[in-house]
Amino acid sequence: MGSYKDSKDWLPFLEKRDREEEERLVQKIFKRLRGSEEQSRGEWQSERRNDGAGLRGVPFYVAFMHTAEGAKILEINSRPGDPELQTVLPVLKSDFVDLCFRMLEGRLTRVECEAKATVVTYAVPLDYGGCRAKYSGDRRVDLSAAYALQAKEKYGDRLRVYPGSLELREDGQTYALGSRTVCTVGVGETVEEAREISLDGVRNIDGALWNRWDIGSEQHLRRSVRRMRALRAKEREINA
Repeated sequence: MGSYKDSKDWLPFLEKRDREEEERLVQKIFKRLRGSEEQSRGEWQSERRNDGAGLRGVPFYVAFMHTAEGAKILEINSRPGDPELQTVLPVLKSDFVDLCFRMLEGRLTRVECEAKATVVTYAVPLDYGGCRAKYSGDRRVDLSAAYALQAKEKYGDRLRVYPGSLELREDGQTYALGSRTVCTVGVGETVEEAREISLDGVRNIDGALWNRWDIGSEQHLRRSVRRMRALRAKEREINA
């Protein structure tokens, strides 16, 4: 499991016009949910109102599927996705806490990111996601070597380690629970550079975990590019 983003605001197999189409769809939905200007200017603060009218600015997590007939929406969440959020957190230009306050105050209108690529690689228990039918061995997880890659300034802020479904017990050790255990995020000028940093981080996690190795790989990107070219050819046939 994992995710990635390019240094641009759209993925390597998409074009700027695809991103613009996505934005048009999301803005249309948001404006409809937002309601009137009177509702959106702060009536949510009134103790007499509890119906949620006047949607405030929130980071929409929208899952798109691009087809020969244009972008289609699979799902919408008014919360960040996991692991999609981790691709954005390290490259936010604004302080995340400040963004949260702006959401509460109804002042969030834009979120800006640095022009960097990021790749997220998740390590999960052996009995998660069908890798093993059952695992009854040691579930201790040691993140110290992964953190050392930051502390020794080999990567510094270009590597982030985000613990997930982990439990700190009385013996001072951390143990994997049943879900996504920990992810490493690489930040680079390109997806390839970010991927290498992310994989170096996950390789230095000590524990009975498994992870995918193809997130953001060149082979994956080439396959996605070929698929989008085929869809665009089909789109031209439809519109001819």
